[in-house]
Amino acid sequence: MAAPTPVPLLWVLNTDLPPYPVEVTRFPFTIGRHSSHHLPLRHAAVSRHHAEIIRPDTGDILLRDLHSSGGTLVNGEPVSEATLADGDEITLGKVGGIRLLYLTQPALTPLLLSYPEQGQVQRLVLGEGRFTIGRNADCSLMLKSASVSRYHAEIIHQPDGSYQIRDLNSIGGTFVNGQSIREVTLNSGDTIVVSRPAAARLRFVSACQPKTVFGTDEALTEETAPDTTLVLDERQTRFLNPELMATAANLNARMLRRLTSLCDITHQLMAQSSVPALAEAWLTALFAALPLDYGIVLVGNRRTQQLEVAGTHGQGRPSRSILARVQRDRVGCLSSDVRSDERFATTQSLALTSTRAILAVPIASGKHFWGVGYFSNEHHPGAFESEDLEFVMATARTAGLMLDNLHLICELRATQDLLVQADRLATMDKMCASISHELRNRLALISGVELIRLKYPHDPDVLRLTDLALHGQRRALELVEEIRLFARNAPAQYAFEHRALRPMLERLLSLICVDTELKQRTATFQVQADPHAVVNEAKIEQVLINLIRNAVDATPPGSGAIDITLGLEQGMATIHVTDNGHGIPPDLLPRIWEPFFTTKGEHGTGLGLEICRRIVEAHHGSLRCTSQVGVGTCFTILLPAVSPQPQPGTPQSTGRLVGEPRPAQPAGV
Repeated sequence: MAAPTPVPLLWVLNTDLPPYPVEVTRFPFTIGRHSSHHLPLRHAAVSRHHAEIIRPDTGDILLRDLHSSGGTLVNGEPVSEATLADGDEITLGKVGGIRLLYLTQPALTPLLLSYPEQGQVQRLVLGEGRFTIGRNADCSLMLKSASVSRYHAEIIHQPDGSYQIRDLNSIGGTFVNGQSIREVTLNSGDTIVVSRPAAARLRFVSACQPKTVFGTDEALTEETAPDTTLVLDERQTRFLNPELMATAANLNARMLRRLTSLCDITHQLMAQSSVPALAEAWLTALFAALPLDYGIVLVGNRRTQQLEVAGTHGQGRPSRSILARVQRDRVGCLSSDVRSDERFATTQSLALTSTRAILAVPIASGKHFWGVGYFSNEHHPGAFESEDLEFVMATARTAGLMLDNLHLICELRATQDLLVQADRLATMDKMCASISHELRNRLALISGVELIRLKYPHDPDVLRLTDLALHGQRRALELVEEIRLFARNAPAQYAFEHRALRPMLERLLSLICVDTELKQRTATFQVQADPHAVVNEAKIEQVLINLIRNAVDATPPGSGAIDITLGLEQGMATIHVTDNGHGIPPDLLPRIWEPFFTTKGEHGTGLGLEICRRIVEAHHGSLRCTSQVGVGTCFTILLPAVSPQPQPGTPQSTGRLVGEPRPAQPAGV
């Protein structure tokens, strides 16, 4: 028995609704603004009869433009007729038109489409684990490009079923739909570019099964609604209009029961502290009060300006036409019998389902529109009455007010966090001023070691130890001053000089190698290049000491390993500080740059990394971090490299232990 022919699929990407799939089940498959088409699209850039998809005897799938006014493009190229391939992007209309993603068959699981420079598009299944992208051989998608970091980005499956992409502090960056990102939730059809210049172009595709959230029906017409359909706004709702409620006809036992239910639902919604919990409580209450088989709550995402699912009960899918009407006109809609409703006679998504009665209401508070609630009975026509619509609209108004409260609470908490942080900084400023005064008095005694240098000018041990003491004195004073500047949020003023980074690092490492805890780890220094940069030497030393101390804290004595690597990448001098410690969990990695956030408990202040980043950014560079739990952490300092000043050259070292004597160099070098 021959295998069934795969059904092609179109993802509709940039409408006012979330991306939704449409199966191409018959040929010719027509697309246009008119409601009679298989894919009706109400958009100014789409012609009345815009394009069609056909399958000739050759078996190929062809897209044909029907002499549209705006034209049809495939992968950015205008076409009158073109053979479609997996992953092709179709644009209807040249400027701001509707974009469609063509797939030869639906994706049963979420995947990435990989677009090579030559050849066919490849499908990469994501699964439920971490999908890593980078230059290392152990990455899920290995890219052999110098612009790609070793661990460049990762895609993670979230508990709610969504997928998030995170940039792992890469050098070249990660871009979603042309925007540089650190972390973002992916929507079907999103384009991912790895690094610039682009090392890879990917596109995320959601699974189309087991169910589709939205139907593929037409938009509402402007014709008069039939008798089976009722449309109300809030002024016509008795539960929201005291003047209507005050009439004698409404003072009956049934209305009192409704008011009691409304009061109970209000109390239930007021107790919720998150949007999903609010949606769940609302759905549960309505399913108990009305004969519902299916319900879905859609709430607008302020960032994407699209409706997203906040909660759902039962099996079904909403009508896009009704959702669009509620969203556009801010009215509640009731269809007591869908099959007798002439407006839905050609609506495929409703005609092919068992839905019999529909309620849809706006979730709003005053002038603020939050989303849509959609409810249906799958078996009984006439299951809903006008009073049911009024009742659900009243509960939706309460849900909208609760969403207002949740939004205000989030803003209040953010403001409180800022006030607490400002108070901490003010206290720290006063404390640092006091510490600085006392510290200067105590450290003044260390200046006496200069007399020892003068007394023993030729003793190398005396010179090394006095250098260490004076360096520690200077660093302690500079650190206190740096904290004071941070507390005041004042810009630092540094004196910059042209420096070769290799001798600067070697001198620093020779000083800190006497650290007792560092001696209990294996520390190595690798030189892959000998870059120069314009820096404040003391400040870069401060950053390196902080990163090395963090690596010491993260590694166990005896088996701990710390590697400092100096290199040059894409015109940037790089200093990598890598350890084999316990690593940083992915959910905490973005927070390590936040002031006062620390993973060291009472032993950390949460200021070190933020101060380090400010110092590096003052050098027009950047500080980045990659980490993997159980493997280790790597901090990378990137500084703009400059041409070396004329000076005698030094041979490259291939790596030596920190504190190990330098090999003898040829005479004259």
